[in-house]
Amino acid sequence: MSTVRILLLCTANQCRSPMAEVILTDIAARRGLDVTTRSAGFSDEGVEATDSACRVVAKLGLDLRAHRSRRCSPAHLDSADLVLTMERSHLFHIAEMSPAAIARSFTLVEFARLVAETPRSGEFRAWVAAVHERRPSTRILHVGRGDDVADPTGRSLRQHRRTAGYIADVLNGIADAAWPDTRAELPVDSPA
Repeated sequence: MSTVRILLLCTANQCRSPMAEVILTDIAARRGLDVTTRSAGFSDEGVEATDSACRVVAKLGLDLRAHRSRRCSPAHLDSADLVLTMERSHLFHIAEMSPAAIARSFTLVEFARLVAETPRSGEFRAWVAAVHERRPSTRILHVGRGDDVADPTGRSLRQHRRTAGYIADVLNGIADAAWPDTRAELPVDSPA
């Protein structure tokens, strides 16, 4: 079994995707999964994670203090087995940067919904391709916010906790679908 590479994307790579990266890394470690996570965004590089994101994940025993934002590149997209975005609009950036990567790119919420209907069988990338086949082509780049994870940047710490908790719940659901034999492991606690 080879390492699964998952790329998590948000707008600035300072809040949602860094939180998702450390949460998914923790989920993978708790379940004994061979998963490598990375996060990136579409704006400036080298910017620290927001203070609120750092504080929220610290309550989970996770650390974002060393995080610095990364700008997404075609190389990031092409090397990922799965790309999960926080907003539907991020898929447009992916389509422009690496059209081939769009078949492995989903919003976090969309992928969770689709994997609930597509039990994993076989190799990870083949399963992701099967999940991609389940979505109508008209839905891939449609305009709408139904699958977006709300950006808590500039909002209250409580909103950051809600967002981190939501991301953790969705990622645990994805892990349950992708690696069903690891469900017995303890999941990341919600930062309530």
